[in-house]
Amino acid sequence: MTVIATDGVTLAADSLTTYGSLKWRYASKIYSLKDGYYAYAGSVSEGEAVYNWLKDGGDKPDVENFYCIITKGKSVRCMWSNLVRCKVPRLHADGSGSEVAIAAMHCGLSPEEAVRLAIKLCDGCGGKVNVVTL
Repeated sequence: MTVIATDGVTLAADSLTTYGSLKWRYASKIYSLKDGYYAYAGSVSEGEAVYNWLKDGGDKPDVENFYCIITKGKSVRCMWSNLVRCKVPRLHADGSGSEVAIAAMHCGLSPEEAVRLAIKLCDGCGGKVNVVTL
C-alpha cells in the first residue's frame, strides 16, 4: 500500500511498505534513472525487479501487483502490470491513497502536500515523504 503523486513538475511518494495488513518497514519508492525518475506502488519485490529491468535491461520481469510512474525530463508515463508505458493526465496519483492525492492536487495542493494528506487520511500510507523535482 502506498501513494505516489505527480503534477508533471514534482514527483512525491510515501515510504510505508506493508506485509499483508501489517505496516512492515519504510523504504524510498522513488529511484533515479539515467534520464529521469521511477516511483512504484505495489509489491516491493516487483517494484525493485522492474527498476532493475529499466536500469539494466534484460528480460522483462513477470509482475502481477504493480504500478509505476516513470519520468524523462518533464515527460511522465505510467506502467501497470503489463509493463506497457501509457501517458497520464498532468495531475496523477496511484496507490491506496491515490483518490485523496488526486483530489488534493485538484484543489491546489502540491504532490508533496497531497501525499502528506493521504498519509493523514489513509491507513495504507505512511512514513517519510520523498520528493524530487522533474
